[in-house]
Amino acid sequence: MGFQFNIDLYDDKVRKKYLEAERNRNLIYQKYPEIKEVDEYLQRLKKEYRLLQIQHLLKKNLDPSKSLSSLKEEIKALEEKYQELLKKYNVPADFKEPKWDCPHCMDTGRVLKKGVTMPCRCSFKHRRQVLLSRSGLPKRLERANFQDLNLNLYSTEPMQDNPERSIRENAKLVFDAAKNFAYNFEEGKNMRGLLIEGNTGSGKSYLLGCIANYLIDRDIEIRYIVYSDLIQTIKTSFHPESQVTADKILRQLQEVPVLLIDDLGTEYITEFTSSTLYQIIDKRYREERPFIVTSNFSPNELSKRMGLMGERIFDRIVETCDYYQLIGDVRGQIALSKQGADQ
Repeated sequence: MGFQFNIDLYDDKVRKKYLEAERNRNLIYQKYPEIKEVDEYLQRLKKEYRLLQIQHLLKKNLDPSKSLSSLKEEIKALEEKYQELLKKYNVPADFKEPKWDCPHCMDTGRVLKKGVTMPCRCSFKHRRQVLLSRSGLPKRLERANFQDLNLNLYSTEPMQDNPERSIRENAKLVFDAAKNFAYNFEEGKNMRGLLIEGNTGSGKSYLLGCIANYLIDRDIEIRYIVYSDLIQTIKTSFHPESQVTADKILRQLQEVPVLLIDDLGTEYITEFTSSTLYQIIDKRYREERPFIVTSNFSPNELSKRMGLMGERIFDRIVETCDYYQLIGDVRGQIALSKQGADQ
């Protein structure tokens, strides 16, 4: 998905800024009538001066009683009086001007570069905030990024299941797989997802945050869900006063370009929850939309925990995802590094 510029949003924002400036001007005029009187007379003189300039250029309808120099002097004197009044009443010189959020584009969302109109950087920032607010990403992961991944937090001890590879070397493989997905994802491109197994504290949720933020920076919409929270949300949707339906929730998760499912299998899975998960994964499988899953459980354990639909869900995950195992508990190392930084 390329960058989508919402011209109506920015035009409405500019209009509101001008209306706000007009209200502010009227408040100052009402509070300080002297300022209003001098300012309005000054604007009339400036208009008269511009008209007289044009008449002199065209040499038409010249009024011998008026000269450019005398009018210019009168304007100068009045401007000095105007500035004195602003200073006297502590009124900012730009009180009549809109207060732009972005001075580069004056809130239009567009700038002119070498004769070409381009989106301003503020519009990219706004778009990112919109995608982030829709993503479901928790606050603790909103700043997660690949640059902060630290392999040194992982042990150099050999893996138990694969002694030829260290825990740190294995972590690098997992990080590289996550980066490869985030760097190379394209909508409409049939791309394999990831199934990342890891114990609590291994860093798998943070890795999901890194993937999410990188894709959002690329203007790609994502959804992050903790599976237990999703089921609770769907159950709540059946309440008569709910503002959203279960079908709408499912449709969003089925159709979003990238879906991130965190901590799958941590809760007991009923027939209802198993069926819900299958609807999401099967639709994404058929329409070639990738998903990334993290879990505390091995693929075999996951299959057993997923109830009646477990085998079918497991088959879909295996068919569409590459499996990785992230080993280690880095929470203690992170806490120690933070203590060292604070000392």
